[in-house]
Amino acid sequence: MRCGSAAPASLVPQGGSAAPAPPSSRIPPREIRIGRAAELRLSDRQVVLEALSALVNLGYSRSEADKAVSRVLERKPEAGNLRVETLLKEALRSLAR
Repeated sequence: MRCGSAAPASLVPQGGSAAPAPPSSRIPPREIRIGRAAELRLSDRQVVLEALSALVNLGYSRSEADKAVSRVLERKPEAGNLRVETLLKEALRSLAR
């Protein structure tokens, strides 16, 4: 294919945006099954959803991901300061044990 040429019609997705859905849309908020989810602020719930989605996309089962994130949240009570990177790193450490 030459630079600047349009993609063949068969390669263009039909019916909407070519961008994938954001990770948080794959796991609805009502499906957060970790114990402290009700205590978390909306922004922290978003972080938890993104970390769960990342773990599932890495091949862990949903129950393994839930348990790992739950263990991290039990050890780190600083709600309001959650970051996806930190939560994911700690959850991966928990899963490796």
